[in-house]
Parts: sequence; C-alpha cells; structure tokens
Amino acid sequence: MFAQINAVRDWREAVEKIRELHKEYSRNFPIMTQYERTMGEEALSRATTFYRSLIEDGVVGEFSAAVRQYQASQARIERARAEEIRSWDPARLAAELQVTEARVSQSLTRPDPVGELHALETEAHASGDRYKLRAFCEVVRGSLAKLHSNDPDVGRLVNRLGQNADRELSALRESDALRGAISDGETAFHALIARHRELDSTARTLGDLVGGGGPYKGPVGKAWQRIHPGENGEMVIDPE
Repeated sequence: MFAQINAVRDWREAVEKIRELHKEYSRNFPIMTQYERTMGEEALSRATTFYRSLIEDGVVGEFSAAVRQYQASQARIERARAEEIRSWDPARLAAELQVTEARVSQSLTRPDPVGELHALETEAHASGDRYKLRAFCEVVRGSLAKLHSNDPDVGRLVNRLGQNADRELSALRESDALRGAISDGETAFHALIARHRELDSTARTLGDLVGGGGPYKGPVGKAWQRIHPGENGEMVIDPE
C-alpha cells in the first residue's frame, strides 16, 4: 500500500515522497485495520528518518544562501546610497537651500503664492542646475502645508507641486547604481521569504513541531527561528 523508500533527485523530491506517504495514510486510514495503521505509521517513520539528513541539509543550505544574498544586497544598497551622498558638495547645497528658503518664504507672502512657487519651479528646471532643483524640491515640500485655500483649483495646484517635488527628488537622488541595487534587493528579499516559508512547510512535513505546535525543533526549526520581527516591526535576521 505504501510507496517504497528509494533514491531521489534532491531534497524537494524527498519532501514530496514523505508528503505522498502522509496523504496515502490519511486517505486509507478509515478502511485500514489496526495492523495496517501500525505498518503505515512505521513506513512514515522510516521514510522520514531515511530522508531527513538530505532534506535538512538541502532546505537549511538554500535558506542560508538566501540570507547571505539578501544581506549582500542590503550592503550594496548602503554603498550606493553613500556614493550618492558623496556626489553632492555639502557647502554648495547648504548655500542653495538657504537662498531657496528665503525666496520660497517671500513667495508665500504674495497674493498668488502658488503662482510664485510655480515660477520658482520653472526657473529651477530651466537652470539645469541640480543643486537649485534639489533645493527647490526639498524646501517646497516642507512649505506646502502652510498653503491653505478653500479653492479646489488651488488645492489641485498645491498637490501637483508636491507630487512634482517628490518625483524630481527621486530622479535626482536615486542614481542608476542605487536603483539597480534596490531592484536586486527586492528580488533577494522575495527569495529569502520564499526560502523561509519552505523551512516552515518542511518542518511540518518532518513532524518537527514541539508538542504538536511550534516552535520547531531540529536544524530546520533553528534556521526558521533566525528571522523574526524586531521591536519596531522590522525584519531581524539572527546570526547562524
């Protein structure tokens, strides 16, 4: 009734073998004699024991590799961010921010502050100076909250100014290297989560639940517990 234990291609096939045995046992349980049930349980135990090392080494090894890839991707993002920051002259940026803050503050006192800010936006774009454009975007983002109007048209213009500033800042601050690093980081994150979920399902297949319900025991459980939420909900990865 139960499949024989034999060689498999990899650890995933071994997990499927055990799952098939579980399904077969559950499907036939109502019609089995006590003797057959005992034989079925023994077959499940033998298969789990036979394949355990292969499965544990495989699933934990792939998870550990995913952790390393994810951590390396985060390091690349940090390096790219640091390079982007170093690309700006702090003194020149500070001077441009100071000038822009004065001009924006003055614009807010005029009869048509939105029109004045739009003119400053156009001027910053036309200059071709990334310092002027960054200064305008950063200053105007912090100033829009001071613009109050019951006119829906004015409200739309204010929203557009804010959206334009956000978009321009992203274009200015996210270099090709940073965008590439962030994209790679997202791919590595999803791969890590997929491997972590495999630890969960594999531990269940192996029966590695303490007292029938988490936490998991054994190498697979130890690896699964490496990822957990931090105090602020961030993902924490414990060392091996």
